[in-house]
Amino acid sequence: MFLGLAEGGIFPGATYYVSLWYPRQMQAKRVSLFTSAASIAGAFSGILAYGIEKLDGCVQLTVWNFSRTLMLNV
Repeated sequence: MFLGLAEGGIFPGATYYVSLWYPRQMQAKRVSLFTSAASIAGAFSGILAYGIEKLDGCVQLTVWNFSRTLMLNV
């Protein structure tokens, strides 16, 4: 419930932010890239999570430590 409330304003906010920087002719391309990137990220997030889960014990790190190390180094 709370995640939905937090995510509910992201797309309209990003669209508004794009409208502040780019003229109207360029906005559609930028918003479509943002939407496409969100779709692609959603498509590969499950595969990435599966791969990280299978790395349990690799290089003496648990899944949680490996995920935290990966996020801090990216």
